[in-house]
Amino acid sequence: MSLPSIEVTIDEVVLRGVAAGQQYDFADALHETLSSLIEASIEQSGNWRSRSESSRRVPSVAIGEKASSQLGDAVAHSVYDALSEGGAS
Repeated sequence: MSLPSIEVTIDEVVLRGVAAGQQYDFADALHETLSSLIEASIEQSGNWRSRSESSRRVPSVAIGEKASSQLGDAVAHSVYDALSEGGAS
């Protein structure tokens, strides 16, 4: 099955407590996890919910002392939840 093209634009992420060299680990984890979540949803349901609004703000994510890649995973899940509103339809 050919997956549809989906574009998600994240204009700004504020990272507090993440060392300057770790922002790339965060970004890589965010991209990989969000891509995997969306692909899995499409493969399961066969489609993805189309969105018409131009922006959406997701809640802050606090995970304490975890690694920047774990923070990227947590933010990806938060973004996915906001995009899917409970799942693709």
